[in-house]
Amino acid sequence: MSLQENPISQALSPLYQDQIITAIDELRKDGISILLVEQNARLSLARSDRGYIFVAGKIAHTGVAKEMVDDAKIGEYFLGFQD
Repeated sequence: MSLQENPISQALSPLYQDQIITAIDELRKDGISILLVEQNARLSLARSDRGYIFVAGKIAHTGVAKEMVDDAKIGEYFLGFQD
């Protein structure tokens, strides 16, 4: 397993973001697990088997990544409308 501590979309030029995303995709194809911390939900969920949303340091929602991408409720977490 690999751990990426800083979000990919934070403080990196688009060129470096693309290079990191490509590397993550290649690692995933090779069967290497990665714990990815990312604020861009679409970017991270597209490269994940499962997704977790944390609110105030606790898991507020978890699910199959492909299902979470199109789940309207997920957007509510980012807008602050969750219960």
